[in-house]
Amino acid sequence: MPNFMDISPGLMLWTLINFGLFFILLAKFAWKPIVNALSTREKDIEDSITRAEQANIQAQKILKENEEKMAKAQQEMMQIIREGRAQADAQIQSAMQEAEHVKKQKLDEARDEIRRAKDQAMQELKKEVSAMVVSATEKILKEKLDQNQQKRLIDSFIAEMPAN
Repeated sequence: MPNFMDISPGLMLWTLINFGLFFILLAKFAWKPIVNALSTREKDIEDSITRAEQANIQAQKILKENEEKMAKAQQEMMQIIREGRAQADAQIQSAMQEAEHVKKQKLDEARDEIRRAKDQAMQELKKEVSAMVVSATEKILKEKLDQNQQKRLIDSFIAEMPAN
């Protein structure tokens, strides 16, 4: 059985020559492409990281802009609500004032109508009273009256008044 721990100088020489040839071939033909591929890969990774950072910065910027727009939209909405309430209050106030004006106008019209009816009733009463006075005067002038006749005549006119 061979001993694996024994060092053979011939085998070592040929191993070093093989390793040197392999290293020379590797350095001449494969080293530059491997280094170029690694540097290209490293550059691509750095570019990807840079693009990702820029995309993140841009996303943060867009997020901040959206938050500002949302805040502004919310402020505008609150302003619109305040203006709507103010307009509603103004319309309610206007309607109340108009209703008060209409109420006063109707009350004035009713008072005027009552005044006209009262004036008309007074005029009719004056006409009736004047007609009674004229009638009474005619009767008095037609007859010469003594005190008893005057008293009877007055009593009969008083009795006729509620009937008329």
